[in-house]
Amino acid sequence: MTHKNSLLFIPLLLLTVMGNLKAQDATQATHIFIHQGKTVTRIPLDQIDSIRFGTYVLDPALQEFTLPSSSFGKDLDALTAEAKASGFTTTLDEAARTLILTKTDEQNGATRTITLQFDGDKNYRYATEKILNNETQEHVLAQLQEMGFVLNEEASADAGESVLVNAQNNTQVFFSHRGDKDISYAYAPVDEGLFSWSRTGVLKDETTGFWSPLISLGIPVDMILRFEARLGHTLNEQASNLPNGVYAFDTGNSSFPRIRYWMDLDTKNLLEESAIYVDPNKRPTPDQVTEYLSTLGFRITTLSDKETNDPLYYNQEMNMACVAAMNKPTDGSTFEPCLQFVAGQKGMENYFIKESISIIMPILEFGKHTMAEVKELYKAQPYFTGLSYSADLFGDLVTTNSEDFPMIVLWSDDSDTENPDNSKYQMALVIAKDAAVMNSPELEKYFVDLGWEKSDKTAITTYIDRKNNVMVQIDKTGEFGAYCLAFSPNEF
Repeated sequence: MTHKNSLLFIPLLLLTVMGNLKAQDATQATHIFIHQGKTVTRIPLDQIDSIRFGTYVLDPALQEFTLPSSSFGKDLDALTAEAKASGFTTTLDEAARTLILTKTDEQNGATRTITLQFDGDKNYRYATEKILNNETQEHVLAQLQEMGFVLNEEASADAGESVLVNAQNNTQVFFSHRGDKDISYAYAPVDEGLFSWSRTGVLKDETTGFWSPLISLGIPVDMILRFEARLGHTLNEQASNLPNGVYAFDTGNSSFPRIRYWMDLDTKNLLEESAIYVDPNKRPTPDQVTEYLSTLGFRITTLSDKETNDPLYYNQEMNMACVAAMNKPTDGSTFEPCLQFVAGQKGMENYFIKESISIIMPILEFGKHTMAEVKELYKAQPYFTGLSYSADLFGDLVTTNSEDFPMIVLWSDDSDTENPDNSKYQMALVIAKDAAVMNSPELEKYFVDLGWEKSDKTAITTYIDRKNNVMVQIDKTGEFGAYCLAFSPNEF
């Protein structure tokens, strides 16, 4: 079939015979395909299964097929201008985040309609278009092959869903055939990243078996349905709440039996949360969960669910959070362990945990040395790299070679205001690199192992060295001007 010369409405006469035939009659009979009065093909009658009379109809709007814009990532204004320059009329649906393009052919009067989908930042993500019928689908597929698209046979487990990839321009077309009256395609970039809208893979972890559903905020239901269908998953309407935008899919995997998606409350169409469920008897260990999520860019935090104490992980770059709901409820409610991906909140990075840290200790002889004397003593410390003064922190600044605690601020008792170097050394702030260091469980363990006693007389976590009458306050909120370990004479 060639698209340039195809008639839009081609009458067909298909002659077929059903029933028992004599062998000698079958070999002499002929099946005739008549096209505009000319015999095109002759087929022996014994090869014919049925008779039908029909009409071949090719959608005139797609007779000269071209793909929508491949300017993925460009903003709404740029795509609107591009579409108008190509002769399309544009209609914006802000709630759905779509730009509808329409153009009517002056010769045949056929109208083509394309939908461009945007994200919450008004950046172009992909395009969709409906296909009239099977004949038009075959026509479009043939044209895509001529453009260099190749079928990716491994990308779909569903015969009604197919993926064609163009390696030259790194784009792909998702065909969905859900019935003769429900055919469409989506045109998108090739992107197998975790937050991709057009991912075909599941980023499976070979150790735990975990995989990732689509998690990027704002993905429309249409793309989710295509993704789940390609995986061979089936919609579970009983476990879903479709009127409220909740979609549950059975996976056929006993260890990870279900995927669920929650759409936004306003449109019931744009993704807000997603989860992969785990068989309660096959839960991975906390360390395995942490390891898998770390490969996805999520770091564990000190935050947790108030009711179940399930830990929360955070991806700072994408501002996404994940609740590892693996703890059995104590209230007797149904236990459905899962990894649930939700929108993050700015500031969650302040609750990151660093599992392993290297702690440095300041000089603890407070009130004994002058500032001039103690600075000389610091120069002899193995972690010392430099000495300066910090007006912002109101003290002398010792820089160190520690990755986790890069500097120490020295404070005096201000007993000699005319000559500060003669004042007595009174306090040391060991400054942490970030909040993750301060949230490390290794921090308190370090002082416990030293034999320091935890005090319950202060809001700031405090440990006391009774032998040397020194205390350290673990400042996780910046009360002293920075995340730090504040060492000073004991006050308790």
